[in-house]
Amino acid sequence: MRLNKYLSGAAILSLISSCTYYIPLDNVNEPSKLVLYCYPGNGENTVVRLSRSLPVGSKNIPEFSAERAEVHFFLNGEEQPLQWTDDSLPGIPAQSFYRPGRLNDKDLVRITAAADEMKAVTSSTVVPAPFLADSIRMEREPSDPGKLLFRIHFTDRQDTDNYYAVRVECRQTNYLNGDYKEWIYAVNFDLDKEPLLNTNSGLDDILMREENYYQDLYFWDDSQIRGKSYTLRLRANYLPDSEDTYDTPEGEVYTIYKYQYRISLYSLSEEFYKYLKSMNDQHNNELGKTELAPIRATYTNVTNGIGLVGGCRFTQTGWLDNLPAE
Repeated sequence: MRLNKYLSGAAILSLISSCTYYIPLDNVNEPSKLVLYCYPGNGENTVVRLSRSLPVGSKNIPEFSAERAEVHFFLNGEEQPLQWTDDSLPGIPAQSFYRPGRLNDKDLVRITAAADEMKAVTSSTVVPAPFLADSIRMEREPSDPGKLLFRIHFTDRQDTDNYYAVRVECRQTNYLNGDYKEWIYAVNFDLDKEPLLNTNSGLDDILMREENYYQDLYFWDDSQIRGKSYTLRLRANYLPDSEDTYDTPEGEVYTIYKYQYRISLYSLSEEFYKYLKSMNDQHNNELGKTELAPIRATYTNVTNGIGLVGGCRFTQTGWLDNLPAE
């Protein structure tokens, strides 16, 4: 199955750009901090985004110009020039720095930034190798035709610690007497039979904890499969395509419903994995939501600041047609 290997970081940004950021209560009255996000590894450009945090209870929101910040980008120890854009470009959000050019496996990226009266920040990460699946198959579950099964076979690299993620989207198209509508949404999976992703235990039920994956981005490390070949099995409800004609008082109605699927594979740096895990733990902390347990702070690897510099490689299939109902 053909994969698009090089896609912009916009797809990654869209997954986590709207997250709520939790900080320790001891730090809520600290001065503003620089917020730094960068996900080296994909696309023609590496985007660096800067903003500032606001102390709790701030009434006057100070002006902040990321463009005036002093930002340095180092690749394998050598400083690289950054460019600035006020307007959005393909794969680059507006008001961003970016470094043109692709990055390679094992490239070391280090970023420093300073602005206004805030402490200077620094962070680094290593670009991981891409998640290359040996095969991807979509089939009806043999023991349950009401389930659609995605089988992703891959071989883990033994010489490194590896971190993976997968997300599957469904594109639903409806035709009603010539009118066309389209929806794209993430697929939610039944994980009961997938041990890499199903981490629930009896204690989780007692503690009111559910293992749901934030924005249906399913991630794992290679601690259980180090250096081995493995087939990930993701089960979802099967939705058949349909075509129908029926009569109404207003006349004959002709409808078509079709479903297609797209699989995205992510290879993550350790920092990116820890960041996702911290967000997922917050998302699943039912006791914390009812104030019966503390909510842990969101992971950051930005010294003196907030945010994430995390390597990420991203590959994606095209849209796959649905399987027939029979």
